[in-house]
Amino acid sequence: MENENNKIDMVYLWCDGNDKEFRERKNSFLTADYNIKDEEVSGIKRFFDNEELRYSLRSLEKYAPWINHVYIVTDRQCPHWLNTAYEKVSIIDHSLIMPQEIIPCFNSNVIEYFLPKIPALSERFLYANDDFFLGRTVRSSDFFEDGMPIVRVKVMNKYKTLKKAKKVFLEYAPSDKAVLNAAEILFKEYGKDENDLFYVSHHNIDSYNKTAWLETSKKLAESLKLFLGNRFRSDNDVQRILFSLDAVYSGNAVLKIVSDPKPWRKALNFFKNVEWESYMDNDDSDKLQEEILKFKPKFFCINSGNTCSKERKIKIKNFESTIFLGELSLDGKINRVNGILPMCIEALELGIKRVVLPKENAIEASIIKGLEIIPVEDLLEAIEYITGDLEIPSYVSKENINLSPTQNYEFDFSDVKGQENAKRALEIAATGSHNCLLCRCTRFGKKPIIRKNSYNFTRFDI
Repeated sequence: MENENNKIDMVYLWCDGNDKEFRERKNSFLTADYNIKDEEVSGIKRFFDNEELRYSLRSLEKYAPWINHVYIVTDRQCPHWLNTAYEKVSIIDHSLIMPQEIIPCFNSNVIEYFLPKIPALSERFLYANDDFFLGRTVRSSDFFEDGMPIVRVKVMNKYKTLKKAKKVFLEYAPSDKAVLNAAEILFKEYGKDENDLFYVSHHNIDSYNKTAWLETSKKLAESLKLFLGNRFRSDNDVQRILFSLDAVYSGNAVLKIVSDPKPWRKALNFFKNVEWESYMDNDDSDKLQEEILKFKPKFFCINSGNTCSKERKIKIKNFESTIFLGELSLDGKINRVNGILPMCIEALELGIKRVVLPKENAIEASIIKGLEIIPVEDLLEAIEYITGDLEIPSYVSKENINLSPTQNYEFDFSDVKGQENAKRALEIAATGSHNCLLCRCTRFGKKPIIRKNSYNFTRFDI
């Protein structure tokens, strides 16, 4: 258990891009300077929420119980599943740490700059995106050595030096250019040669000292102020690796160069009982799962920025306009439910575009025009459809469903004078296909009522 004087907090950035108000705020600030179709700047993959944070927190609780407090930094949002009464977790709104003139902000590079301003944040803290997970037990020594943060970086052969990187990164996205910009600032500050090693940030759980971060902000304020007004990612952004490497260059952090091991090397060292701290960057979700279970990394990311495709990142379809209906049985089968028609009508009125429901309800639901009907037989089918592993075409009824009256009746409810309670009771019973016991007084209008509903009710004449 951590000493009170050495407590360590965890900080997450989080947003729910599925939230209508959030999208409206984001889109209202997009101008000609930011292409709304630019995936790097404003695309759905940057803001899409699959509730990864929920499971990241669970892994944190299980494998790092020594974490003192968790701060979730967000913009006027809160995860709907979060127990806000839990004393170890706090929601930190952007307005608490950022200047009002740059709010709302949708640029993680800018938001991260203000993390040390979180009230009551511990001197030593960890930072992670919401798609990072712990795979097994970790200790504070995995992140700090002699009180100094461990800085994990990569050295890539194709841009091993800053000189090479400046040529390669010209074609890269703003997130990559932000790393290059950070390196250029530090090389200038410390008088380093462009042929010196160029460190790439290792996408992982990062550790920091709050005091050192603030000192770097003050020391390099002139170079950093240029990007702090960028609401969206831009080419002149500066990535947070600047704060890590400045601590390294000033002797206040421990540098560790890491790399993703080759499969054969992983296998070899697995038998030698060597612990891999991180494994990620696998575009094959099944393969990634296999690797995680086999090699049990201490921490890993499920949405790699380097090799994971856009389609993979948002493999779980956009279900913000989808409703799931049905009854789940103990054997995994999705059973039919009553009242599917009024439920679908209400869903359509609420803006729902897709309904995933039991196969037995598909014909009835297909009556409603404007809804995409996805029939499933069991839970496995539903899961595979959600993950994109199974394509289920929208159901179109082959039957000629005619909603017009098909029978002519001698009498109608309009012929019954009064008896509103009786008529209402019969309507409710007909809707649920219930039997009805009808007790009569002479000449109260029972005959037209019975005849009108004879196809639904067993006749009891008392």
